[in-house]
Amino acid sequence: MNIEVEKTHVGREELRERILTVAMEMFYKSGIKPVRMDDIANNLSISKRTLYEVFQDKETLLLECLVRGRELQNSYMNEVDIQKSNVLEIVLKFYQYNIARLRRINPRFFEDLKKYPQVMNFLRNERNRDFHVVVNYFEKGIEQGIFRKDVNMDLFIRLLNLTFDNTMESDVSKNYSVNEIYSVVVITYLRGISTDKGLKILDEFMNSIRNDN
Repeated sequence: MNIEVEKTHVGREELRERILTVAMEMFYKSGIKPVRMDDIANNLSISKRTLYEVFQDKETLLLECLVRGRELQNSYMNEVDIQKSNVLEIVLKFYQYNIARLRRINPRFFEDLKKYPQVMNFLRNERNRDFHVVVNYFEKGIEQGIFRKDVNMDLFIRLLNLTFDNTMESDVSKNYSVNEIYSVVVITYLRGISTDKGLKILDEFMNSIRNDN
């Protein structure tokens, strides 16, 4: 199929969406390095030239995939925020969302990310931009009586991020899945800052997950 026919049958925006969806699934499944632009084009039944017309290189495509993933996450969390009444319930929904996502991702994906400077810069900027929003959100949990008053939430979020980052850089990541590491780190830290009220919510949530499984 030539470029003109492709553009006639599929609008540029629709094609862009298809590329992002397929590429992200391929990156998740196999890691980033093994997936060639040729592979993505073949999977979509389009020419490689058409693919490069939409995304100039693999790093640009990967970056746009992560941007789109972020948009989907934000959309989901906005819906959850409307439905839930307290901070911990919303945090646990976010945890559940990430666990489901991490189960689909080949551990090699996270290792391969480090080879793309623009992508790593984007991820760092997103974390830095979100930092104070997250801190303020957890401080709201103190006001709701869910988290302990004696916890410095600025320090808590920094330690949570560092623990996860350092664990992923260590040999531990070779012996345990990413979603298992994420689960242990997040739930352990949440237990440490929760009041009795918060622990009750947390235990009910964990019990519901076990029952579903």
